[in-house]
Amino acid sequence: MVNIDLFSEPRESGVHRFLKSKFDRKRAYFVFRRHYHRALSMIARRKLPPDFANHKVIFIHIPKSAGNAVTQSLFGKSSLSLGAHRRATDWQRAAPDVFAECFKFTFTRHPVDRFVSAFAFLKQGGMTRADAQWRRAFLSGCDDIHAFIDRMRDPSFCNEVVNYVHFIPQWKLICNRKREILIDFVGKYENLGSDFDYIREKIGLGGILTKDNVTDPEFKGDQVLEASEIDFVAHLYETDMTLFGYAEQP
Repeated sequence: MVNIDLFSEPRESGVHRFLKSKFDRKRAYFVFRRHYHRALSMIARRKLPPDFANHKVIFIHIPKSAGNAVTQSLFGKSSLSLGAHRRATDWQRAAPDVFAECFKFTFTRHPVDRFVSAFAFLKQGGMTRADAQWRRAFLSGCDDIHAFIDRMRDPSFCNEVVNYVHFIPQWKLICNRKREILIDFVGKYENLGSDFDYIREKIGLGGILTKDNVTDPEFKGDQVLEASEIDFVAHLYETDMTLFGYAEQP
């Protein structure tokens, strides 16, 4: 039986290396990679990480919403070791009875602010090998966020962006296809301190919330959007804006 490590970045196969050599800057490679990793997630996932199962909790890590700080403070572990950015539907399909018994929670972030943070994070290299490859393929030539948004006006390029994990609409991680929320508590990055305290008391775990994986604030602070660009991003994430009660201005 093949032993698959679900909590680390999948190793590149020979097929991966071949496609990478031929299409490193092409969308085809990343379309393949996205579906390949999604299939691994759905096929190989059979049980919750012990930290979740033992405490009957599930944390859905929405990228760029302080997820690593939350898992380090609650469980003393990185998000990568706890399933990373698995969707609620992944956990539900894997173990529906356990999923129903667990207290499930997440943190959302204003879509415009999250978009800027994701761009800055990836522009500076990201965290994983996949992030670095994505940066080379999709951020080359985008010296700032204005150039990036200009490129996103191309529908095919925009589609690739919003299907990459750091830019994926937040509702897709915690809702079903009907856009019904599947989890018990949706905290907000904007209320991180008080919402984290509620979680800590609710599950009886954790210490002081620490900072982790923080994007360079100076670089991020330089990425100031114009009004038309804010409108573009807000429209792109319209469901997130409405479902989670965000006003257009972050």
